Amino acid sequence: GLCDGQKIAQQHTYHIKNMGNITKPELKTTNPPKRKKKDLHLRGSYRAVDVYTTFETNHDDQPDVFYDHRGAMKERTSMQKKVDAFKGFWLKVWRENWLFLILLGSMSALFVFTLDYVIQQLYHVQEFLAGLSDIFVVGWVVWVLYSMFFAMISTTVVAFINPHAAGSGIPEMRCILSGIEIHRYLSASTLISKVLGFVAAYTAGFSIGKEGPYVHICSIICSLLTRIPIFKHIKKNDAAYLQVLSAACAVGVTAAFGAPVGGVLFSIEVTASFYLVGNLWRGFFVSACAALLFRVINETGLVALFLPQKYIIDLHDYNSVEIIAFCLMGFLGGLLGALFVKLLGLVFKASRCTPFLRSKKGTYCRILAVCFLTSATAYPFKLMRNDLQEVIDYLLADREIPDWGSLIGLFVAKFVFTILAVGFTGIPVGVYSPSFLTGAVYGRLFGEAVKTLFPEMLIEPGSYAVIGAAAFASGVSRTVSTAVIVIELTRQINLLLPILLAVLIATATGRLFSNSVYDVLVRERDLPLMPQFTLYKSYRTRASEIMDDVAPLEVQATFKDAIQLLKKSHWIFPFVDENEVFLGSVDRSNLLTCLEENGFDINDIEEDFSMTESSEDLQIGSVNTLIDFSQDESIKTGIVSKLDDPIPYVFADRARGAPSNVLEIDSTAMQVDQNTSLFKVHFLFTMLGLGHLYITNRGRLVGVITRDLLITKINSEFNGSVV
Repeated sequence: GLCDGQKIAQQHTYHIKNMGNITKPELKTTNPPKRKKKDLHLRGSYRAVDVYTTFETNHDDQPDVFYDHRGAMKERTSMQKKVDAFKGFWLKVWRENWLFLILLGSMSALFVFTLDYVIQQLYHVQEFLAGLSDIFVVGWVVWVLYSMFFAMISTTVVAFINPHAAGSGIPEMRCILSGIEIHRYLSASTLISKVLGFVAAYTAGFSIGKEGPYVHICSIICSLLTRIPIFKHIKKNDAAYLQVLSAACAVGVTAAFGAPVGGVLFSIEVTASFYLVGNLWRGFFVSACAALLFRVINETGLVALFLPQKYIIDLHDYNSVEIIAFCLMGFLGGLLGALFVKLLGLVFKASRCTPFLRSKKGTYCRILAVCFLTSATAYPFKLMRNDLQEVIDYLLADREIPDWGSLIGLFVAKFVFTILAVGFTGIPVGVYSPSFLTGAVYGRLFGEAVKTLFPEMLIEPGSYAVIGAAAFASGVSRTVSTAVIVIELTRQINLLLPILLAVLIATATGRLFSNSVYDVLVRERDLPLMPQFTLYKSYRTRASEIMDDVAPLEVQATFKDAIQLLKKSHWIFPFVDENEVFLGSVDRSNLLTCLEENGFDINDIEEDFSMTESSEDLQIGSVNTLIDFSQDESIKTGIVSKLDDPIPYVFADRARGAPSNVLEIDSTAMQVDQNTSLFKVHFLFTMLGLGHLYITNRGRLVGVITRDLLITKINSEFNGSVV
């Protein structure tokens, strides 16, 4: 038997197996040597991160006693308890990240306000230069050249600084929030490229919106803030990091729309497959901080789609008979939205149909062609040349429209030019705002037609413009939060029911014919986002039917076996005992550090390492595959004798104080039985943001399902659509 002191000491020791001749651990505080990093391509530069499954230990609990210099235990005094309570309060505030959220909302608001101000001034410069001459042709040439100049700037910035700045940003953030790490997507260089590219593209007159770039910009600001030393605890915790990124997406949408409540709900719909309700207050809080700062800076409040000082219409209540017309508008809005998405997919394919169009010269030609068509058409027509806010205010106002032809031309132009700008250029773009404007034109035309057909009824076309904007925008984006955004922007609470009906009908109709526009963007960007599939069939399919074989690292594995795995496999390695019972997993970086600390040079191993995680990475055959280590440059002279030594390891829950040359095993890795239904497997991947899931049979490892493998299976066998 052991005495009490021996038992306590034994509980605080860690167990290290297969240590060879090591008798006493050497505690090292130096960081492992840095490894060479590969420059990554845009596609495939991502990896899955298990967000909610990593091993964490809380060491912050402190007893309510303290020891004096004599070692005697005393109770805390009353004053000390008050001090501790005060510290506990601020510690709770600190852990909830209140200070971080206030800073995030304030900096995002200032950044967005500055961008809007710069864009507005550049637009005024363009109007001034085009108006210097009274000759129409001269003004038209100046207008077009000014637009094409900024189009060239946007293209150059995106192509040569950081290609991640291209596109909307919402599909990528949706992917990141689902647990996928995209290399350099939230870096400082991406922020510079996104800001310059978006400002130049918007000034060039492309039919684009602001919500996508603003979501991306605010997310980068959030990521950069977590690098500040006082906020590094957020970056180290994957779950907390994704929560603040979700709040950053909310403030980006809020800044673009001017609707704090609708912006938060919209960001949830377009960026989250599943949403933690406990994180909802963060989105509202950071949006409120941004709205408050906007209010202080600008008397009109947020930079909204509408100009409050000009938007003075007072729409009357609707007739019960008009409900039929509103439902019909929702149905037609859904059809038009589905047509928009289908045509956008075709334009994406057309932009890559030839090698020339895919080259950099082809990219310049595509962008300049679209810019020329847009600017050359916009200059003669004031409605197309005006700012987006002014056009929407004009459509919603209760005034007579003198020319139906101008409305029809505006609808066709915005419909076509938005598709070309989003699908054919590759510049920083937003889709929702131009869709909102196109829907407002469609609604105004519908309202004018109803007023002409039923002159005896009190019809206000402005009401139809509001409902049409909501119907078409929801038909394109498939978001029900559009109804909340429209109510916030128009302040027409009496139109809540018809707006909600139109949005629901448009969303349901659009889903019958196509995916949403963000689903199309996800697929065109080749992002590994988890798709949906038919539930009935998924219940009958088992995990064993779709899993892949995997070669594990065994408890008796040597350094030679580890090098073989590193040369042929990827991020995570399963760890099993001699009976193939699953014990946990080993991170690649941990294994590399272990090899480095034991004298091996792994730079050559890393050169052969691909950043793209796929199911093929784990199909490596047997670990007993022979490699000629005598010719391997990664093995230093003098340590070849170590190749056959077993690798020392320790489980993560006992790893405190372990030397860095010991392999750390994560025993919390996710595993399910081979008879688990595919529906449950899909649910685990989606909810927990898994990158891989190990399959066992009564505890024995039999296979693995990776995210890419599951996505491929669902898309090929179940006709999946992006969640």
